[in-house]
Amino acid sequence: MFKTLIEANQALEEQILQSKRAEDRFRALLEAVLDAIVIVDGDGKIVFVNAQTEKLFGYSQHELLGNRIELFIPEPYRAAPIADEDIAGTGAELELYARRKDGSEFPAEVILSPIETEEGILIATSIRDITERVKIVKSLAEERRLLQMLMNNIPDFIYFKDTDSRFTRVNLAHAQMLGVENPDDVVGKSDADFQAPHLAKSFLEEEIKVIHSGEVVVNREEFNPKPDGTPRWYSATKVPIKDSEGNITGIVGVTRDITQNKKIDAALRNSEEQFRSTFTYAAIGMALIGLDGKWLQVNNAVCEIVGYSEQELLTKTFQDITHPDDLDSDLQSVQQLLAGEIQSYQMEKRYFHKQGHEVWVLLSVSLVRDGEGKPLHFVSQIQNISDSKQTEAALRARAAEEREFQSGLTALHEITIELTKIDDLDEFYKRAVELGLQRLGFDRFGLLLYDPLHAEVMGTYGTDAQGKLVAEHHIRLDPAHLTGILLRAYQEPEHLVVIEENQLFSNLEPIGIGWNAVAVLWNGVEKLGWLAIDNGVKHMPISKPVLEILKLYASSLATLLAQKRTQIALVEQRNLLRTLIDHLPDYIYIKDSNSRFILANQATINSIGGSSDEDIIGKSDFDLNEPAIAEAYFAEEQALLKSGESLLNKEDTVSDAHGNKLYLSVTKIPLRDIHGRVIGLIGTNHNITERKQAEAQALELSKEREQVKILSDFIRDVSHDFRTPLATISSSLYLLTRAADPEKQKRYFETAEEQINRLTQLIDRLLIIGRLDSQAVLEFEQCDVNEALSGVEAKIVFDATPKQISVRKSLSESKLTVQANVAELSLALTELGKNAVMYTPAEGTITLRTRRENDQAVIEVSDTGMGISSADLPHIFQRLYRVDQARATTGGSGLGLSIAKRIIELHHGKLEVESTEGEGSTFRILLPLST
Repeated sequence: MFKTLIEANQALEEQILQSKRAEDRFRALLEAVLDAIVIVDGDGKIVFVNAQTEKLFGYSQHELLGNRIELFIPEPYRAAPIADEDIAGTGAELELYARRKDGSEFPAEVILSPIETEEGILIATSIRDITERVKIVKSLAEERRLLQMLMNNIPDFIYFKDTDSRFTRVNLAHAQMLGVENPDDVVGKSDADFQAPHLAKSFLEEEIKVIHSGEVVVNREEFNPKPDGTPRWYSATKVPIKDSEGNITGIVGVTRDITQNKKIDAALRNSEEQFRSTFTYAAIGMALIGLDGKWLQVNNAVCEIVGYSEQELLTKTFQDITHPDDLDSDLQSVQQLLAGEIQSYQMEKRYFHKQGHEVWVLLSVSLVRDGEGKPLHFVSQIQNISDSKQTEAALRARAAEEREFQSGLTALHEITIELTKIDDLDEFYKRAVELGLQRLGFDRFGLLLYDPLHAEVMGTYGTDAQGKLVAEHHIRLDPAHLTGILLRAYQEPEHLVVIEENQLFSNLEPIGIGWNAVAVLWNGVEKLGWLAIDNGVKHMPISKPVLEILKLYASSLATLLAQKRTQIALVEQRNLLRTLIDHLPDYIYIKDSNSRFILANQATINSIGGSSDEDIIGKSDFDLNEPAIAEAYFAEEQALLKSGESLLNKEDTVSDAHGNKLYLSVTKIPLRDIHGRVIGLIGTNHNITERKQAEAQALELSKEREQVKILSDFIRDVSHDFRTPLATISSSLYLLTRAADPEKQKRYFETAEEQINRLTQLIDRLLIIGRLDSQAVLEFEQCDVNEALSGVEAKIVFDATPKQISVRKSLSESKLTVQANVAELSLALTELGKNAVMYTPAEGTITLRTRRENDQAVIEVSDTGMGISSADLPHIFQRLYRVDQARATTGGSGLGLSIAKRIIELHHGKLEVESTEGEGSTFRILLPLST
């Protein structure tokens, strides 16, 4: 038994020794591998690295062991947990970027393999630097691009076919020869689709022979007339294409139009006299060139092309007048001709004219041999193509101008968005000039404005003689005495004038001569000023794109400036109206449909003992008066809101904040929206205490009551007519500043403020549009669309209640989660709800639905309204678009649907609509569900 134990112990020691040797061999093998080998445990921690890992990443083995493998991976690539055994699989391959200890990154190929051990699954990771491979791939892609460019610019007809003789690729020249503009339209077709039947059959038989035998067809001449019967000769070469194993997979063909060469050969076969006549009087240059390059014989056309006489040319070689950059290519083709490798060649090259300038020619050369095949001389055809080369250069210049213009348009769009956000006019002027210099590339730039109020031209900002931004507010010019380019631009119908040789100025002082361009700030209605540019710093020539961008910039600035002036005027007018109403002695207030104060002047606030709007806004009479008084007021006002009848000159007694008894003449009239619906009331409480105390004022009281009635009638008559709000505001302000009667002042104020509120709403919506346009992305969070729709339901119900419209809801039973900006999505849903309420008649129905459709959340807002005509349906999301007169009477701004659509687009979703006239509409939002 003891012996058995000894033998067992020896066997165990031998097994341990063998295991140790195997491990040593395994480690030696890993150390010898050229790739970095990293082994990690199930938690992603490194348990082994080889020497190549230390060399590749710059870390020592001590720094790496126990660390996580993410140490090698830049943050953007950490989304894939490469230590995860489920991800790894057997031999799984990834391509990503790895990061060294010094922070440098490189493309890497990562191979993941699981290793089963007694301690669990380990992941062996092989990491290889593939920087060179990536470079090679990019190089191959560039070579393919260059090959395609070369094919499409070669006049020869190049094509590839499969083993069925069907085209797999053709160049542009071959496609056009077949009568097709796009080479892709030829792919998959055969010669039978383009050629005469006998030719197609001949080509097919020949190509089958090439494919089956592997023999090459070289320079076979074929006669293939054009469809109109024009004879054409071609030289065809067809070569089999083989794969890496030598199997023929198709053919490549090159066909060259040799019609001209055939004509020359035919002419040479005619009598010598005919040849000489043709040679001498040919429209293109023709010459015989010796084997050493000497001109042996030239016609008049050659002499005209290069400017030398025949005698002068015969003393020279073609090398003497060939441009050095073209000579090597020419001589190489000559050697190929002499060696019999080619029958002829054609190239574009440059000759030096006798007067020294370059002349571009299209050169066609063939070699004449004697009866024994020995070279005699070259025959050259020389065609002057300088004009076409100049045309090509002009086209390239035009393309450059178009790129410059497109770049300017992009910059102009970005500038317009930035300027839209600026409220201060002086900052607007300054930034407009700065951006013109920085983003539009103007050399020197200035902005002048016309001030009609003071009848003068005033400076804003410009540039000094060095091109730096300077303030020019000190510049003041009398428009009646304008001369020069400013006056010409102002009078020019195109609103743009350019003078190429003009005196340039800085701070009204001359600084030199250069080109000067001025564009008028024209918004389609009025001329607001001028934009002026010149080349006083860099002295660069003027370009057409710069002038176009200048004109567009002037138009954009004029529109923005007019808008900003209007906005500022509206704010100032509103402040003025508020100041006026706060200084009126009567109590003037507005209440909503729940009899809560939404506006009150200072007299009203003082009457309750308050000091600011916070003491009254949002409150009702129940918060401010005794319950009995509040109840009476509430009942009275609710009856007025329901009937729509005004309460005029009702006498009432109240106590002021100090307990004094006051007599008031109370007038309350319905407040209607643009659709005529009652949404609140306007109240005025006129203190008649003194009149009650003095009977002598009875007559004045009667007049005041009549004025109140006139006021009521006026408000009722104009409540539906807001077609010219600005004119109404202007006239109201005019009358307000001249009226002494408080009742008249109140009437003018109310009319103006109503119009201002309407304009403010429109401006607010325009600002929303501007904000959404300038906002490339939104901040998103997880959002349940059911909750979002329920959140705006109350608002929709509130808007629908006055029309007795039923609001129904059908939500998805499952939770629909999307990435969304909750506030913006709610705004879009609110706009769709408003639209449904606006166009649904009384007692109609609005239905709110949600559901899941594949990987999208669907939100629908349906109504039983008047519907949308098929003619209007494609345009309803356009800004400020209003449909037919029947729908236009609803008074929509034309912006709600465009706001909703823009918000949904920023959520990477879609907004669709289906509608049937007389039945209703369904607006459908589709948003991608969160994964």
